[in-house]
Amino acid sequence: MEKHIIERAYELAPECLNIEAIRTALRHEGYSNVDAHLAGRMIRADLTKLLNR
Repeated sequence: MEKHIIERAYELAPECLNIEAIRTALRHEGYSNVDAHLAGRMIRADLTKLLNR
């Protein structure tokens, strides 16, 4: 079963430098409506905390 886009975004965050890198990776993996799923302020804040900085 394919993972939900939000779950996958959280998994990718530690490997990425910024939110745009997460979006790019998700699109590359075939996820659609990436911008809409990652548009919320809370999800962006959560993902930002997990980024590889």
